[in-house]
Amino acid sequence: MVTTGSAKLHERLRRIINSGQSRKNQHATKGYDYQMTNIAAAIGRVQLSKLEGFIAARQETAIFFNDSISVPGIITPETAHGRSHVWYQYTIQVTEEAGISRGRLMEALQERGIGTAINYPVPLHRQPIFEWMRTGTGVSCPVADMLADTVLSLPVYPA
Repeated sequence: MVTTGSAKLHERLRRIINSGQSRKNQHATKGYDYQMTNIAAAIGRVQLSKLEGFIAARQETAIFFNDSISVPGIITPETAHGRSHVWYQYTIQVTEEAGISRGRLMEALQERGIGTAINYPVPLHRQPIFEWMRTGTGVSCPVADMLADTVLSLPVYPA
């Protein structure tokens, strides 16, 4: 589901999800058939009405994690002053100072019934689609490489 206040973006998205059609049988751009069924739309509307509660539950979990995780070498995420976060993911960084590897921490948490995930194990600049950018250019992203090797997401699902 996509929402926007931009009429221009709305029209572009309408074309994309409707096989590129600007009008019936008039294909102005490349598009796809991304129209949802009425049942899916009905479920989406009900879920959307619960969004604030879902976000609040995730925020409570993030506050609990921030208050509870105080291990040197484990860096927890921060929210900028005056901002809020929906916590789609709660991602920590496990540095050498923690005295445990990310893999071993994942195992230890799993043994206690706590699921974890490495959501982006391959940084964007290492994805096959960007091979052309790396080849012969010397492009490197050492911070992205380091984070791909050290970050770990903890569960923040609202339930």
